[in-house]
Amino acid sequence: MPGADTGLGLVLRKDLSEIYAPIRKELLIVLPLIIFMVALSLWFVRLRVQPLVEDMARAHALKVLRGHASTLRCKTVRTVLSSMTA
Repeated sequence: MPGADTGLGLVLRKDLSEIYAPIRKELLIVLPLIIFMVALSLWFVRLRVQPLVEDMARAHALKVLRGHASTLRCKTVRTVLSSMTA
């Protein structure tokens, strides 16, 4: 190497913006794709899960209504029986 025995060196300066430019360029391309894929995945999951949740809510509502109706029947029978004995 020429100048190896002289003790001279070479200093290279490069701005951080120049160093990160290729990474930034790739990120600006990939980031919207990642966001789109995540949004699409969430939409597909919602599409598949929503009918299950609606069925569960409907079943729960029927169970609550049936329980409420049987409670009303019991109260009505008790009312009739108590009015007969009084």
